[in-house]
Amino acid sequence: LEAMDVHSEVASIVNRVLRKERGVRSLVYESSFSNKKILLRLSAETLKYHQVFDNILAGPECRPLREERVMEGDMGYIYVCMYELLVGRGTKELPGDIASILAHYGPLLRAREKELADEGRGLVSMREKKEQREKEVNMPRYARINTLKWTEEEALESLEKEEWTVVRLAEGEEFIDRIKTLKTSEVLVDPHVSSLLVFPFHPDFHTYWMVVNRNIILQDKASCLPAFLLNPPPNSSIIDACSAPGMKTSHLAAIMQNTGEIFAFDRSNDRVETMKEMLRGGGVKNTWVSNEDFLRVDTSSDRYSRVEYALLDPPCSGSGIVKRMDEWLGGGVDEYRLSKLANLQAMLVKHAMSLPALKRVVYSTCSVHETENEQVVAEVLKDVSSFRVVEGVLPQWNERGRDSYEFGRHCLRAGEWMLMVDTNDPSKTATNGFFVAVFERIEEEEEKKGKKKKVKRAIEQEEEEEEVIEKKKVKKNSDGEKKKMKKKVNVE
Repeated sequence: LEAMDVHSEVASIVNRVLRKERGVRSLVYESSFSNKKILLRLSAETLKYHQVFDNILAGPECRPLREERVMEGDMGYIYVCMYELLVGRGTKELPGDIASILAHYGPLLRAREKELADEGRGLVSMREKKEQREKEVNMPRYARINTLKWTEEEALESLEKEEWTVVRLAEGEEFIDRIKTLKTSEVLVDPHVSSLLVFPFHPDFHTYWMVVNRNIILQDKASCLPAFLLNPPPNSSIIDACSAPGMKTSHLAAIMQNTGEIFAFDRSNDRVETMKEMLRGGGVKNTWVSNEDFLRVDTSSDRYSRVEYALLDPPCSGSGIVKRMDEWLGGGVDEYRLSKLANLQAMLVKHAMSLPALKRVVYSTCSVHETENEQVVAEVLKDVSSFRVVEGVLPQWNERGRDSYEFGRHCLRAGEWMLMVDTNDPSKTATNGFFVAVFERIEEEEEKKGKKKKVKRAIEQEEEEEEVIEKKKVKKNSDGEKKKMKKKVNVE
């Protein structure tokens, strides 16, 4: 029965993605359908070809398929059925009445697709574009050494025994140049993030025994920056506010070597269950995972009175993720959605800053949009005077925040791989697009000084405004006197 049900579930996901409600992966994770791998593949493939399916259905002979009673006008279902008929495994796993309808329309749909193919708009053309895109975005594989299972030295020694050549960046050598020339047998020790390795791209790297056993964890380099920059010392108390699927949580646990405590929150039940399984497999033992919306957490509770560090990687547009579906969905930037996300992001950061003992906060997104990045930081700084952006973070990182903001140069941006495929620009980072800002609490005396400065500046501005008003009054009175004198002279 599940083989039949998958198509209805895919239809629901496709419809919701096209309505821009959620992303494919998050909807797949939340689905009750058990085989997530099949669900993700079929949903993603259907979405990638849906524009071709629309063009096919625009043909006069094919258009009536939309109105067939058994299809119930469900475009998501029509798309997935067309995918199975024209690209996938055929109609044998579809319900009988659907298969009969498709048997009737099959020749018409194929004939229309051939017309489009002759114009360079058919399925083969779309597939070639897809393959070219995937070829271009084959980033190196980043793998974080799981120091909860072994040391960096043990990991490198094991790799060398398996005939990997471990290499390091030579003095004066650019990271981008080196990874472009990385041989299939080489692994580079990352020069920026501790315990991070850079492997050449391989499509089946996820089956490597070190990955399967979670001795190394596949994690994009940019995604490693938040925990690395939070850098909590051993025995710290930490909150990871939007933690699933748990990559950054496990990184924090590794940095602290399973000491202290991590309170991890996520409001998605399915993602929390996946996260728990991942943390167990990675050897994490110092984390309490709660299926809870962090905004509803009482930060004044005794339970969190010792929390000094917080990591905020909230829901975002995901616009920095290289292998996204935007190209196949044909949509632009949804400013309204970005605005709603930015509002949520700022609320989450400010809520974390209400923790009484908090010293340091890292805010990150996998977005390239200023609305979700620098604008959120500016909003937080405007409303919370007790925190500031940490200066001089990771100075060897070339790509920084927007310089139109006073704090911009102290934030990190990571550039998309596609931006540097054909360039040697050293500011490009060979990662997904990402943004990181580090906040720290201002010492009480400095905070008082800051408040005094604000008050002083406000008074000065008020005085300046009053002076301008007074000058206008004087000028007006002076002009009035001149007019009176002029009239008097004229009368005489």
